[in-house]
Amino acid sequence: MLKTACVLSLAFWLSLAAQQGFAVAPPSITDRSWQDVSGQPVTWGATSRLRVWCFLGCECPVARLYALRLQEMADALNADPASKDAVQWVGVISNSHDSIEDIQHFSEELGIRFPLIKDSDQSIAKEWQATRTAEVVVIDRQGTIRYRGRIDDQYAPGVKRSKSLR
Repeated sequence: MLKTACVLSLAFWLSLAAQQGFAVAPPSITDRSWQDVSGQPVTWGATSRLRVWCFLGCECPVARLYALRLQEMADALNADPASKDAVQWVGVISNSHDSIEDIQHFSEELGIRFPLIKDSDQSIAKEWQATRTAEVVVIDRQGTIRYRGRIDDQYAPGVKRSKSLR
């Protein structure tokens, strides 16, 4: 059931991308190597079908709600780790006041298992044109942006619906 919901959410993102038109991800983003907050390299598998960049913030109530959903989606879409069509996930924390320790606590508290990157100078957020937390950018293996924007319309500052309307 959860995997079906996640696939439908991903289909929603991709359908929105068709309306937005496609753009190519900036080479400075796709060609760089990254380290997560624990010092581990963040590498993109050559066979990954999609890469999802999740812009989050440790203290943002909306981002905290969506972080749980994003982890559930990551788990459901990658239930078979040997799958050559894996969807890879990385969280980006661009808030200057969120320390490495804050991010590690955020990850542990919410059970986030995909890598989290500290974007100290907001360069990743600027290059991806991220404007809020929580927001995602979905790119394919060729580096084409398939979706950029809100996760859905269930949560926003001052808004909490029982379910997403779109």
